[in-house]
Amino acid sequence: FSQSLHLWPWLELEFNRTESPPDNATFGDVVNQSFDFGGLIFPGDTVQVVFIGGSLNHDRKTDSTYIEIQHANSATWDTVFVDSDPETRLTSKRKLQPNYREIQVQFDIPLDISPGTYRILYHGNAKVHDHLLE
Repeated sequence: FSQSLHLWPWLELEFNRTESPPDNATFGDVVNQSFDFGGLIFPGDTVQVVFIGGSLNHDRKTDSTYIEIQHANSATWDTVFVDSDPETRLTSKRKLQPNYREIQVQFDIPLDISPGTYRILYHGNAKVHDHLLE
């Protein structure tokens, strides 16, 4: 019998501040990634993507997920990992001037993963002009 404990580091007190992305960027943009787009990645590798996002406190995603790792299957994408899986990690780093977050997604590629094409999706919200963007 084994139990694991997931700690959610973004449970911090937030004030009702509006957010804005940096100049020449929008929420959801990728600002950094640890791999070349379309490049080869191997089982056992760890990949990382950093998105521009808002506070994770806007929606705790108790009935959904912040992250999806999806595998291409003919004409559809199948979700194979989400943020509650041990292969994924999500961290949020607050940036000031302007006020936004860098959302870092890490994915430890399992040794037994099926070959193919994968994508990383981030589902987040940002508060802009007192309205919540999804």
